[in-house]
Amino acid sequence: MKNVNVSLCNSMMRLFAIITFPLSSLLGQSCETNIDSLNRKQYVLSQNEETYEVCSKTYKRTPDLVKWKEQLDKIIENSCQNRKNNLKLIDYTFYKEIESIKDLDEIKNEICNDGFILAGELGKTIRIDICTIKSDFAAFINRLLPTSIDDKLLVSALPDNNLSAKAMYIFENNDLNIVKLNWEYNGEVVTTVCLVSNKRGLIYDNFLYFITVSSEEIAINTNISRIRSRAESNNTVRYSFNESDSGRNMFGVQVWAYEIECTVTGIALTSERNSITDFSMKSNNESAFGWSCQATTQMISFEKGESGHLTFAWGYCYGPGSVSLSWGGTGFIVSGGGTGASDELCHG
Repeated sequence: MKNVNVSLCNSMMRLFAIITFPLSSLLGQSCETNIDSLNRKQYVLSQNEETYEVCSKTYKRTPDLVKWKEQLDKIIENSCQNRKNNLKLIDYTFYKEIESIKDLDEIKNEICNDGFILAGELGKTIRIDICTIKSDFAAFINRLLPTSIDDKLLVSALPDNNLSAKAMYIFENNDLNIVKLNWEYNGEVVTTVCLVSNKRGLIYDNFLYFITVSSEEIAINTNISRIRSRAESNNTVRYSFNESDSGRNMFGVQVWAYEIECTVTGIALTSERNSITDFSMKSNNESAFGWSCQATTQMISFEKGESGHLTFAWGYCYGPGSVSLSWGGTGFIVSGGGTGASDELCHG
């Protein structure tokens, strides 16, 4: 496997990929209908869960304990156990309740006006000063925490199972609070503003949202000359290749996902001879607000018949901000910064 690791640049201006929708797609839908749709999504996301996930680990909820406190306590516990990174959550302090939309808008402005974010995988994070990406960052915050009618209309168009729809938060009375997090980062103490919901738990923090935690690594064997095959009815032979993965941030929100599939079909002439007839390739990718992910395939050569084959390349990339993947003739090129992998296989 050819790993493609491209460092993010602090001066990158197109950091945040904002999902937008043409206003024409919203015409004919009443404002009330769209806002009601958001409220329904919020209700589903706010349902009590028996488990929660932080730092790529799943824990059982403790009765009568506020979810966001459980999450932060476990993040502190995992920070102390992980000695390989330069970031550790020391403690947290409840600051105040956000009592109105006006309060929320003020805290959104505060988040956008100073400080920095840490992005990447835990132990491999980079610092990005918000002042260098202020307009894009403000647009991202407004989509994640929509308060204006325009932002709510845009977000309401997202399908319920969309990653951005699952990450966004709609203000509710007596639910949203500010908690100050104290971090040890490169030997210094840094304080961040964390938004927490009594119903849903952690909502946003400049570090927690953009840092992913790798799950247990699984070795993938790519030194194969043929795709795994299976015989089907009517003497049909099918060769299949599948690759998929996803990433979650430190408090368990899925922020990117992709899947790649390649299928070669043929006819079994005898028990030892096959004839290739066709192939298909498809890829899907998705990302939450503030993240981007791309996955794709590229056909290099295809031949039918007994000596037929399909040679193709596949690749993916993901990261905070706007990353993209393009075919360069001999391999895939990652633009915008990010992490990914690619490979070339021949099957048939």
